[in-house]
Amino acid sequence: MIYFISLLCLTSSLSVEYFPYGMMFKYFFPDQETVTMEFWIPSQYEKIFDWAGIAIQDAADSQETFRCDYYIAFMDGGVFTDRFSTVNGRPPFDTDLGGTDDITSERRYDGNYLVQSMTRKLQTGDEYDVQFSYKRPYQIKWALGPIIDGIIEQHSLRYMGFEYFLMMDDYNDKNDDDRRRYGPWHEKDLTGIPNFNSEKAKEERKSIGPELKALRDQATNFDGLQFNKGIATEFLARGMSVAWDLSVPDKITLDIFIPQWTAKDYHYVIFQFQPSYLPQDEYVRDSYYADLPNGALVDGYTKTDTVKHTDDVLLGGTNDIISTVEVTDTLIHYKITRNMITGDPWDIDFVYGQAYQVEWTLGKKDQNGNFLPVPWDDYSYEYFPLVTYYEDRNRDERAHFGEFYKYAPPEASKIENRRVADYEWSKTLDVRFNDRFKKVIEDISEQYDAGIYTSGGNDQTNMVSLIS
Repeated sequence: MIYFISLLCLTSSLSVEYFPYGMMFKYFFPDQETVTMEFWIPSQYEKIFDWAGIAIQDAADSQETFRCDYYIAFMDGGVFTDRFSTVNGRPPFDTDLGGTDDITSERRYDGNYLVQSMTRKLQTGDEYDVQFSYKRPYQIKWALGPIIDGIIEQHSLRYMGFEYFLMMDDYNDKNDDDRRRYGPWHEKDLTGIPNFNSEKAKEERKSIGPELKALRDQATNFDGLQFNKGIATEFLARGMSVAWDLSVPDKITLDIFIPQWTAKDYHYVIFQFQPSYLPQDEYVRDSYYADLPNGALVDGYTKTDTVKHTDDVLLGGTNDIISTVEVTDTLIHYKITRNMITGDPWDIDFVYGQAYQVEWTLGKKDQNGNFLPVPWDDYSYEYFPLVTYYEDRNRDERAHFGEFYKYAPPEASKIENRRVADYEWSKTLDVRFNDRFKKVIEDISEQYDAGIYTSGGNDQTNMVSLIS
C-alpha cells in the first residue's frame, strides 16, 4: 500500500508557494480528488514559537470575511488540526461546530525543516470546510504564535502574512499571482475608486485567466531574458520583474520586464526605489517614468504620494541614467545603467548589501493628457537585498525588510482599525520573540552563506544567501 501511494505521488508535480522567513507551502495531488498540503518551517523556529498555522480561503471572498479553513499545529510534537471560522479569532475544531474531521495529518523532519503535512479531499462535503477546485486561486494566510497558560494566543502582526496560489500541479511561485491580482478585495473600498470590488472583477478572479496562461506559455522565452548570468531578480505582480547586474564596479544596471498583456490599456508606468529602512510614508524615492508602450524610462524623484514623479532636471538635478527600451510582441524590456552613488541630491544611493523597496505603478490619462487617479490595485511593491546573485523567494517580503510607517496607519477600514487596536498587543509579543528570532535568523544566514541551507525534499534548489 505504501508503495502504491508513492507511485501516485510521482504522477503529480510538486507545487510551491514561498513565504517570508525561509518558510514554504508545498502541495501535490495523490489522485484527482485529493490534495496533500505541507507547511515547511525551519526547524530552529521550534525554539521560538509555540504554534504554527495556515488558513485558506477562496480568493473571491473579501478580506473581512475570514471564512477560512484553519490548520493549526503545536510546535511541541503536534500535528495539523481541522478547524473553521468566519470571524477573526481563535478558530474552533470542525467537530465542535457539528462538522467532521476530514484531514489526515503527520509531521516529519526533512533536512533543516519541520514539515507539517495534511491530506484531504478537494471536495469534502463538510459545510465547515472550504471546498477546493482544481486551477482555482486561493488566499493562504500563515502565522506563528505563542501558547499562554495552555491556550493558543493571538500572533503578532510581524509573524503573520498571506499569499495567493493556484490549486494546480506544477505551480511555482513567481509573484505573478500575488497581491493586486487575485486580491485582497474589501467590502469597503479604501480609495473611493470603484473597480476592483466590482462583481465582474470578482468573477474574473475565480479562474486562472487567459493572461496567466499566456505568461505560462511564454515561460521559456520570458525566463531566458531574466536569468542571464550575474543578474539577480525580484518578481513583481502581473508577470513583471526587475533584475540587476553589479558586475561593473561602482555601477548598477537595472533590467525591468513588463509583459505586453500587462501593459495593455495603460498609458504610463513608474518604478520607484527607496531604502527599506525608511518609513513607507517618508517618500524619499528614485522615480523612473516611461510612457507606454514605447517610451524609455526617465530619471526622476519624488517626496510625496500626491505627485508620483518629477524629472530630476526640473528639480535642479541632473540626468544620471543611460536608458533604453526594447519592445517585442510579448515583452517590454527597459534597461537603466547608472552609478551606484551619483552625487545628485535628487538620487538615492545604491549600496551593496542594503535592502530596498521597489514600487510599481500602472497609470492612465484622460483624453487631454491629464493623469487620472490610480486605483489601489494598479500599484504595489516588493523588497529585495542588493546583492550579486539573488532570486526572489519571498524570504525578503513584507514583515521582513518592511513595511515601516512614520505615522499611524489610517483608520480607513475594519482592517486598519484592527491593526491599530492590535498594535500594543503585537509589540508585547515582539519583545518576547525578537531576541530569540534574531539569533535564529543569524544562524540560518550563516548556513545560507556556507551554501548548506537547502529547501530539502523534492526541491533541492539552494536557497541563496540574503547576504551574498
